[in-house]
Amino acid sequence: MFWIWIVTLIWAVIATLLLIRNPLPCPDRGHRAFGVASKEAQKVIVAILRDAGMPLRFRFRSGPSEHALLWDNMTDIHFVDSGASPLPGNGISLAVKDPLQAAARAIERLKAAGFSVQQLEWGMAPELLTVLTSDAFSSWALVFRRHILRMPPMVIVKDAD
Repeated sequence: MFWIWIVTLIWAVIATLLLIRNPLPCPDRGHRAFGVASKEAQKVIVAILRDAGMPLRFRFRSGPSEHALLWDNMTDIHFVDSGASPLPGNGISLAVKDPLQAAARAIERLKAAGFSVQQLEWGMAPELLTVLTSDAFSSWALVFRRHILRMPPMVIVKDAD
C-alpha cells in the first residue's frame, strides 16, 4: 500500500510539472504570432514579457523569420527579415492534419460570407504550411500547418539573452 502512495505522489508531481512547464511538443494546439520590427525590438519585448512572468522558452528560425517562443507554448514574438514577406506580422497558427484541406474549407466559408481571401506562398510546401489573408481579418493571417512533429526540423537560435 505504501508503494502505491509513493507512485501516486511521483505521478502527481510529474503531471503538475508538465502542466505548468511542459517541455514536450505535445499537445500542439498551434500558437499566436505577434510581429515586431527587428531583432532588437524582439529582445526588448521578450524581456518585458519575461519580467511580467512569461519567460522565453527558445528561439528558432523558420524561413525568413526568427521566432521567440515563450513558455506558454502559445505566444510567439517574431520578426521577418526586411522585404522577405508579404505577410502581416500577426497571425494565428493552427496545427491540423491536412493544411491544404483545412485552408480550402476556410476559403469556402470566407467566400460564402462575402469576404475575399488570398492563399499566400511562404517558402514552404503548402501541404506542410498554408497561409491565408482576408479582408475578414484586421491585419493578420490565418496559418494552417502540420503538427510540430511532422514539420521539417527547425533551426534553434542561440544568443546571449
